[in-house]
Amino acid sequence: MPKANTLFLNLLETRALWIIAQKPLHGYAILKELNRNRKRKTTNGTL
Repeated sequence: MPKANTLFLNLLETRALWIIAQKPLHGYAILKELNRNRKRKTTNGTL
């Protein structure tokens, strides 16, 4: 079974790609979309 951090990053990548597929966005806008309605915030370094 994958470690929790690896699983989180895989889900983060998938979600980021899904957001980009909806409409073209720049990095900061993608980060804002990722953090909308989330308790665990994604930082610039993670993205």
